[in-house]
Formats: sequence, C-alpha cells, structure tokens
Amino acid sequence: IETKKEELIEAEVKEVPIVPAEVKEVPAEVKEVPAEVKEVPAEVKEVPEICTFKGIRRVVMKRVWAEADQLELEGKPMLIGDFGKLVTEKWAEVKKEVPTVCKLESDIFTADPSKVPSEKQSEKEKSKEEIKKEFDETVSSCETVACLEKKIVELKKQREQLDEPSTEASADPSEKDSVD
Repeated sequence: IETKKEELIEAEVKEVPIVPAEVKEVPAEVKEVPAEVKEVPAEVKEVPEICTFKGIRRVVMKRVWAEADQLELEGKPMLIGDFGKLVTEKWAEVKKEVPTVCKLESDIFTADPSKVPSEKQSEKEKSKEEIKKEFDETVSSCETVACLEKKIVELKKQREQLDEPSTEASADPSEKDSVD
C-alpha cells in the first residue's frame, strides 16, 4: 500500500510536458476537390419565367418596383394605396401577356397526357361537323318551314346527345335513318 501511495504522490508532482502537435502537410491531391457539375438534360427546355407560378409573381413585382423606383427618382412619393393600385395594374398587363408568351412554349406541355385530346373528343368533333353539314343540306333541300323546324329539332336532339357524356354510347344511328 505504501508503494502505491508513493507512486500516487510522484504522479501528482510530476508535470507532464505539453508538446505541440506536429503539423502535418496534407497532400495536394486531397486539397483539390472537384466541383460537382449538374448538367440539364437536352430534353428539358427553359420555360419563360412568366409561364411559371413563381415566375409570374416575380415578373409583376419587378415591374412594380421598377415603376416605384422611377417615381421616386422623379421626386413623387409613392403611398401605400398607390402601390396596391400599381400591383393590380401590372397584374392585368401580365395576364394579357401570358397567353402569347406561353403559347409559344406550349410544346413543353404536350407531354402531359391530359393536354392531348382523346379519341372520343375527336370523334365527337367529327360527329358535330357531320351534324352541321347535314343541317346545311337540310336547309337547302327543304322547301317548307314545317320541314325545316322538324329537322332543326331533330338535329338539336342529336347535338345534345353528343354533348352528354353518359348518353354518348346510347345514341342509336337508326334514329337518324327513321327521320328521313
């Protein structure tokens, strides 16, 4: 026990010299970190800022602040109410520009299946055109007003059937033939 006490006393008395850590050089290879570059695929097209949700707001506010700065340079102070009116005016201007600017970029959105017309829609359009053609032929062939009225009513019924999605399949082509 005495030897352990002596060892403890010696350990307390001894000061451990603090040696500064050696500075090691980092190899040059490790210092250079290559930058990650993200490439935009060629398929993705840039969409004009005005055609996006965030972009249209940004465009409006840029225009509003530009006009506010211009008024400030002219020495006219802009009041809060004036700012609100100016925002409303710029929104109206930008809304008019959107269809023309974004229409040019419409091919971007054609990849969306909901934007592509379905076959049923094109069939409806064809049948509507046929009804219009038949209507014109009927008008030219009928001599009496009663005949015209009867044909007009029948053609309107056919158009209504085409416009209703639920009765689209139930439209019977034999009804057309029985009218003649």
